[in-house]
Amino acid sequence: MKEFIRFVKSSLIVLTIVVVANILLGFIGDKTAVFIDTVKYKRISRGTEELVILGASRAENQYVSNLIADSLGLSVFDYGVGAQNIYTNYCVLKLLCEKSTSKPKYVIWDFYYTDILDTPGWNTEKLQRLYSAYNYDSSVREVLSLLKREEYSKLKYIPLYKFNSKAFYFLSDFLVSSKETAKGYSPLNVINTKPIEKKTEDRGVLLQSKIEYIQKFISLCKDNDIRLFICIAPGFYKIDNTNESIDWSDVIKTIAAENNVPLYDYEQDPFFLEHPELFYNQTHLNNNGAQIYTKAIIKDISLEIRKCE
Repeated sequence: MKEFIRFVKSSLIVLTIVVVANILLGFIGDKTAVFIDTVKYKRISRGTEELVILGASRAENQYVSNLIADSLGLSVFDYGVGAQNIYTNYCVLKLLCEKSTSKPKYVIWDFYYTDILDTPGWNTEKLQRLYSAYNYDSSVREVLSLLKREEYSKLKYIPLYKFNSKAFYFLSDFLVSSKETAKGYSPLNVINTKPIEKKTEDRGVLLQSKIEYIQKFISLCKDNDIRLFICIAPGFYKIDNTNESIDWSDVIKTIAAENNVPLYDYEQDPFFLEHPELFYNQTHLNNNGAQIYTKAIIKDISLEIRKCE
């Protein structure tokens, strides 16, 4: 009996230590590790740029920030981060409006199918970038509430869970370059050598929650007097969806038109389809291609920007 009591006491002590450590370390982490694995997002609070670029890897790799800044005479930063979608883009925009030193005047949003289609594995599963900032702002919690109930409960009730698998970033945080000199642009220098392919996968399985956040994204821009430009970057593939009744690009074009948002669609631009050497792979331009594409976007949006001045 004494051994059992000793065992119970020891278990309670260990459990208490674990609970206290979990709460204490979680509290410390909240104060020191916001967006610890995403250096770009860590700079949001000191953002002053007039024009920002949002999106996933295509945003990060295909909009040459310095070129845009020099051509338009605006301060620019590219907040594109790979493997993200509308949910994270909306959250970053909201944080830029609420937390940055001065909110942006213009937003270039690189739009792709993961922002509107039901893409298992690429929906809320990609929100881990926001975990460490769960207690940073209500907008982060709003987006993370879209997670499956079990996952969200762990974030909400287990303080250390939001830092799960991020120990490496605690150690390397001060060694990571924030790409400040390139204003967030990350060039791809490999030249594509593969022939053009056909894209035949379903482009019409829309996800309603993503459509809702697209509308929220647009409304957030309107409410904050931000001029939004939606861009669809070139792809090195031929779309073959003649049997489909709906295409995601047509849906986003309709939403943009209804909201008076300029949309520039280069996905099947003939010039880029004829120049495989301008691509890194099927869905990304290399640095040479990005330079040409960025100049085209600058030409597209410059007139709209002059109207706003």
